[in-house]
Amino acid sequence: ITANKGGTIAYRAAIMMAIATTLLLVWLNLAVGIIGNENQLINLLYFALVAVGLVSAFLVRFRPHKMSYIMFTLAVGQMLVPLITLIFLPQVSWGEAGVVRIFILNAFFASSFALSGFLFRQTSNQ
Repeated sequence: ITANKGGTIAYRAAIMMAIATTLLLVWLNLAVGIIGNENQLINLLYFALVAVGLVSAFLVRFRPHKMSYIMFTLAVGQMLVPLITLIFLPQVSWGEAGVVRIFILNAFFASSFALSGFLFRQTSNQ
């Protein structure tokens, strides 16, 4: 539905990138959890991040320029979750993956959100 709103390929790609990243993030978090396992409460922050992104997207009516800010904010938020965990919750178990792999995984999601943001920015400049 929202992909029809913008006529450009960049807008459609930005929407698809945002949707795919969000679905993968939610699926992975529900399946096994990102930090530790699915029972770690810190993983709820990822759902909060997605919720804020969705509400914000509807509030700005999927306008490309504002969507770019939302995507960049989600990218920063994505990296803040493990950073907050590392600094303020040292008792949290990182699971078998370990701290470095969790940060790499979060960097993947953050870069995907950022790429979506750049695509939205490209659309708003046209």
